[in-house]
Amino acid sequence: MAKTFFGSKCAQFMDPVHGGIGALQHEVCCIDHPLFQRLRYIFQNDVAHFVFPGATQTRFSHSIGVMHLAGRLYRVLIEQYSAESPESFKYTDDHLDAIYYIYCCFRLAALLHDTGHFPFSHEFERTDFIKDILSDVNVLKDFWGKSELYDKYANRRLSEPDFNATHEDYSLAVAHKILSHAKAQCGLPVEIDDVLCLMEAGSHEFTEKWVKYSGLLFEVFEGCSTTRGQYNETFIAEGVKKFFSLMISGEIDVDKMDYLLRDSYFSGAKYGVYNLDHLLSTLRAGFNPQTKWVGVAVLEKGVVALEDFIYSRFQIYQNMWSHKAVVGNKLLLSDALDSCNKEGFSSELREYLTDANKFAFFTDHYFMEIFRKEAIGGNSLAVKNFLFRRKYKLVARLQNPTEDDIQEKLVALKGVYGDSIKYRKITIKFSKIPDRDYSNIKVITRHNANGKRSLVSLKNTSGFFQKFSEVLIVNFYATEQPIKA
Repeated sequence: MAKTFFGSKCAQFMDPVHGGIGALQHEVCCIDHPLFQRLRYIFQNDVAHFVFPGATQTRFSHSIGVMHLAGRLYRVLIEQYSAESPESFKYTDDHLDAIYYIYCCFRLAALLHDTGHFPFSHEFERTDFIKDILSDVNVLKDFWGKSELYDKYANRRLSEPDFNATHEDYSLAVAHKILSHAKAQCGLPVEIDDVLCLMEAGSHEFTEKWVKYSGLLFEVFEGCSTTRGQYNETFIAEGVKKFFSLMISGEIDVDKMDYLLRDSYFSGAKYGVYNLDHLLSTLRAGFNPQTKWVGVAVLEKGVVALEDFIYSRFQIYQNMWSHKAVVGNKLLLSDALDSCNKEGFSSELREYLTDANKFAFFTDHYFMEIFRKEAIGGNSLAVKNFLFRRKYKLVARLQNPTEDDIQEKLVALKGVYGDSIKYRKITIKFSKIPDRDYSNIKVITRHNANGKRSLVSLKNTSGFFQKFSEVLIVNFYATEQPIKA
């Protein structure tokens, strides 16, 4: 039996965004692992610090922040559902165990969700010769090794058509290695599978413990000890898994909650600031017994906080992550990476992507050292351009163009700048909510006549999301001066 609802913290991390962040013993064991410490050396926003000098926050601090917010959200849920439950419903020792078990699973999944990110994050994955390496099934297969995870997940994943390994695949594999180490060193209060099934790439089965404790947690949420018998226990377990998975990787999740505030704080651009306290206090686990819908629910009074959150994400995406100078520096980085693709380099990268011991050193710093050697040796102008931020010149910008518009502009610019023209498409998504037909988020409303609550579609409560649409921006850059007449 858990001694307390949420365990006793044994360490505290001081964070400029959230203040003191407490960590349980098994969480500290995971954080101390070399594969997690590696995140100290990967910037959260690859090259954004070339434009916003303070934006040097790392995936290490971000991951701990996400764990913290997962814990905060979970505590709010338990407190609110406990306050609303009838006096006749009493917690048993099994209920306390269930609360603690899923709390630990949720926090660990949040903590480890980014552990597989590559150097320079998404820009690394979009480089052509690196994509060729990641499309080889043997690379990820070798990294996984023969393990419990391989049998449950890798066989299916590697057999998918058009397979291409992603950082989500590596996050799952790295999380398995970290959790296995923590289990051997200090013990885990949960089953490893029940953590992995909450992560973005996790699709394998949860354990019998998850089934048992999900049912007990469902009773806590419903405030009734007889509720479980009304529904199939597997359905309840799947529903609880879906909710907490959405809260790690969904439209409104603890990952985004942290990086919006963190990126705003460190960049000095305040576009990502929103009312975190109000948002957390109004989120609930949604369940419709008639339709058996499970998802994220927000109280009617919290819709404004949700709108604020979504709009803040749109603003920081538009004004920071898609800033014309940030995009230009991404092109500089892309060219620098391409220039390193010399004889033997792909083989070296494969070693880092197949060996967990080497992967622990596979960071931004690894490439910066390669860039330094290339620059000193005078072997690559592209690398020098990147290191010394010799910017490409923005010469044109199109909004929502057709493919014909893009090609027409490209031909016109090449007439002035020759083949030195490069362009990059940036899709600025306001929200994924309309794309998903509002299926994963609903609003809890209260009927004044009888005081009962019901779940209604977000689109019937707020017209805010229909006001905005996805924006496609195409930036054109010249890497050289105009051609002289």
